[in-house]
Amino acid sequence: MAQVVKILIAVAILFTYGLQFFIATDITWPMLGKHVDKRWSSTLQNLYRILTVAITVCVAIAVPNLGPIISLVGAVCYSTLGLLCPVMIDLVTNWEGGLGTWYWVLWKDSFIILFWLAALLTGTYTSVLDIITMYS
Repeated sequence: MAQVVKILIAVAILFTYGLQFFIATDITWPMLGKHVDKRWSSTLQNLYRILTVAITVCVAIAVPNLGPIISLVGAVCYSTLGLLCPVMIDLVTNWEGGLGTWYWVLWKDSFIILFWLAALLTGTYTSVLDIITMYS
Protein backbone atom coordinates (compact mmCIF):
# COMPACT_ATOMS: atom_id res chain seq x y z
CA MET A 1 0.00 0.00 0.00
CA ALA A 2 2.84 2.40 0.83
CA GLN A 3 4.42 1.83 -2.58
CA VAL A 4 1.12 2.57 -4.31
CA VAL A 5 0.85 5.85 -2.42
CA LYS A 6 4.43 6.80 -3.39
CA ILE A 7 3.69 6.06 -7.04
CA LEU A 8 0.46 8.07 -6.94
CA ILE A 9 2.24 11.03 -5.36
CA ALA A 10 4.92 10.88 -8.08
CA VAL A 11 2.22 10.77 -10.77
CA ALA A 12 0.39 13.70 -9.16
CA ILE A 13 3.58 15.76 -9.14
CA LEU A 14 4.32 14.78 -12.74
CA PHE A 15 0.94 16.00 -13.95
CA THR A 16 0.65 19.12 -11.78
CA TYR A 17 4.18 20.56 -11.83
CA GLY A 18 3.61 22.44 -15.06
CA LEU A 19 0.38 23.86 -13.65
CA GLN A 20 2.14 24.96 -10.46
CA PHE A 21 4.87 26.60 -12.55
CA PHE A 22 2.29 28.50 -14.60
CA ILE A 23 2.36 31.56 -12.31
CA ALA A 24 6.14 31.93 -12.52
CA THR A 25 6.09 31.81 -16.30
CA ASP A 26 3.03 34.05 -16.44
CA ILE A 27 4.91 36.69 -14.44
CA THR A 28 8.13 36.48 -16.48
CA TRP A 29 6.62 36.11 -19.96
CA PRO A 30 5.59 39.78 -20.47
CA MET A 31 9.25 40.84 -20.24
CA LEU A 32 10.10 38.43 -23.05
CA GLY A 33 6.82 38.61 -24.93
CA LYS A 34 7.18 42.27 -25.81
CA HIS A 35 10.11 41.34 -28.07
CA VAL A 36 8.13 38.68 -29.95
CA ASP A 37 6.01 39.08 -33.06
CA LYS A 38 2.27 38.72 -32.33
CA ARG A 39 1.76 35.79 -34.69
CA TRP A 40 4.43 33.74 -32.86
CA SER A 41 3.49 34.87 -29.36
CA SER A 42 1.30 31.93 -28.40
CA THR A 43 3.67 29.31 -29.79
CA LEU A 44 6.74 30.85 -28.19
CA GLN A 45 4.94 31.30 -24.88
CA ASN A 46 4.12 27.59 -24.81
CA LEU A 47 7.69 26.74 -25.77
CA TYR A 48 8.96 29.04 -23.02
CA ARG A 49 6.77 27.26 -20.46
CA ILE A 50 7.95 23.85 -21.60
CA LEU A 51 11.61 24.94 -21.48
CA THR A 52 11.38 26.47 -18.01
CA VAL A 53 9.77 23.32 -16.63
CA ALA A 54 12.39 21.16 -18.40
CA ILE A 55 15.25 23.28 -17.06
CA THR A 56 14.02 23.03 -13.47
CA VAL A 57 13.60 19.27 -13.85
CA CYS A 58 17.16 19.01 -15.22
CA VAL A 59 18.47 20.99 -12.26
CA ALA A 60 16.61 18.64 -9.91
CA ILE A 61 18.18 15.65 -11.67
CA ALA A 62 21.68 17.19 -11.66
CA VAL A 63 21.54 18.04 -7.96
CA PRO A 64 20.33 14.86 -6.27
CA ASN A 65 20.12 16.27 -2.76
CA LEU A 66 18.32 19.60 -2.78
CA GLY A 67 17.96 19.82 1.01
CA PRO A 68 20.88 22.20 1.69
CA ILE A 69 20.02 24.36 -1.32
CA ILE A 70 16.39 24.59 -0.26
CA SER A 71 17.51 25.58 3.24
CA LEU A 72 19.69 28.33 1.73
CA VAL A 73 16.76 29.65 -0.30
CA GLY A 74 14.59 29.49 2.80
CA ALA A 75 17.16 31.28 4.94
CA VAL A 76 17.44 34.13 2.45
CA CYS A 77 13.96 34.43 0.98
CA TYR A 78 11.63 33.38 3.77
CA SER A 79 13.40 35.37 6.45
CA THR A 80 13.19 38.41 4.19
CA LEU A 81 9.55 37.84 3.26
CA GLY A 82 8.53 37.01 6.81
CA LEU A 83 10.48 39.62 8.74
CA LEU A 84 11.85 42.44 6.59
CA CYS A 85 8.97 43.06 4.17
CA PRO A 86 6.28 43.48 6.87
CA VAL A 87 8.57 45.82 8.81
CA MET A 88 9.21 47.98 5.75
CA ILE A 89 5.48 48.12 5.00
CA ASP A 90 4.81 49.08 8.63
CA LEU A 91 7.42 51.84 8.51
CA VAL A 92 6.19 53.24 5.21
CA THR A 93 2.54 53.29 6.30
CA ASN A 94 3.28 54.86 9.71
CA TRP A 95 6.00 57.30 8.66
CA GLU A 96 3.71 60.20 7.76
CA GLY A 97 1.10 59.55 10.46
CA GLY A 98 3.57 59.40 13.29
CA LEU A 99 5.65 56.68 14.84
CA GLY A 100 4.01 56.76 18.25
CA THR A 101 5.13 58.05 21.60
CA TRP A 102 8.93 58.03 21.86
CA TYR A 103 9.01 56.58 18.35
CA TRP A 104 8.00 53.16 19.65
CA VAL A 105 7.08 51.93 16.14
CA LEU A 106 10.56 52.82 14.92
CA TRP A 107 12.16 51.07 17.90
CA LYS A 108 10.00 47.97 17.43
CA ASP A 109 10.72 47.81 13.71
CA SER A 110 14.43 48.40 14.29
CA PHE A 111 14.51 45.46 16.71
CA ILE A 112 12.75 43.25 14.15
CA ILE A 113 15.23 44.37 11.46
CA LEU A 114 18.12 43.36 13.73
CA PHE A 115 16.41 40.01 14.36
CA TRP A 116 15.95 39.58 10.58
CA LEU A 117 19.62 40.35 10.00
CA ALA A 118 20.67 37.79 12.63
CA ALA A 119 18.33 35.16 11.17
CA LEU A 120 19.55 35.91 7.65
CA LEU A 121 23.23 35.72 8.52
CA THR A 122 23.06 32.63 10.74
CA GLY A 123 20.71 30.77 8.39
CA THR A 124 22.82 31.59 5.35
CA TYR A 125 26.05 30.70 7.13
CA THR A 126 24.67 27.36 8.29
CA SER A 127 23.23 26.53 4.88
CA VAL A 128 26.45 27.40 3.06
CA LEU A 129 28.42 25.21 5.49
CA ASP A 130 26.00 22.35 4.85
CA ILE A 131 26.39 22.79 1.09
CA ILE A 132 30.20 22.83 1.36
CA THR A 133 30.16 19.74 3.59
CA MET A 134 27.78 17.85 1.31
CA TYR A 135 29.54 18.55 -1.98
CA SER A 136 33.17 18.43 -0.90
